[in-house]
Amino acid sequence: MAYRVPSSFLKCVSRQGKVRSLELPLLTSYAPLILLSSTLHHLRLQQWCAEDLAQIVALGEMPALTRLSMSLPPTAQVMDLLPLEGFIQLTQLELLDVLFEDLSPLGALVNLKKLVLSLPDRKKRQIARRHKDHQTRFECLLQLTKLEELSLVGRVDFKNAALLSRMHKMRRLWLNATKVEDVTPLATLTRLERLDLGLTPLTTLEGIPKLLELQSIWIPQAVDCEALRDLTNFPRVHSIWHPNDYNCLWTDHKF
Repeated sequence: MAYRVPSSFLKCVSRQGKVRSLELPLLTSYAPLILLSSTLHHLRLQQWCAEDLAQIVALGEMPALTRLSMSLPPTAQVMDLLPLEGFIQLTQLELLDVLFEDLSPLGALVNLKKLVLSLPDRKKRQIARRHKDHQTRFECLLQLTKLEELSLVGRVDFKNAALLSRMHKMRRLWLNATKVEDVTPLATLTRLERLDLGLTPLTTLEGIPKLLELQSIWIPQAVDCEALRDLTNFPRVHSIWHPNDYNCLWTDHKF
């Protein structure tokens, strides 16, 4: 079991003025966090378990806390995310390397504007490929209609873009290295400015006839960029990124 740090140092921290951002190791108790509740905006947990989240929720209202960042601990244990339901005030959540966890509690976080559910750990991506019968369910995304930014980078267990079709406020969407094969549902996201579809199995963008606000897009090798040059349907596009970080607009689409 990981070593837990005595939390008494937080009393000293609280006397250092307005603390807006704080990164914490595992603590013996999170009760002293209440001393920072009026100013603490961003909390990053280096390691955690469900009990730690429950302790923080039990402190009561933390009105300034709108951003929470966490990575799944390096353990084979499946983590209980249920306490996250208590963080209703969050507008930003970064939750990395969750794989077989139940994501349904995230559906309660209806005020989220930014959500990062990326899977950067290569070993976990390999595990996800091997255990296709135990894929993560992403239906919680249907409830998060206020999202303006979503990252699912590396989620080899994500395929159904229809789950994103109601996110009409979406501006930045990162689907790099997912298994999305049909982008038709994304045509409803008319506010999109950045769209990353690199390293996906896509072969066409025909499902998206126009995106008037789109500025930058990343596409896989098999996708033809010709449609993206239409100034009527994609008038703001200034970057079309191909594999190897090549923007074809640099050379007027002449490779």
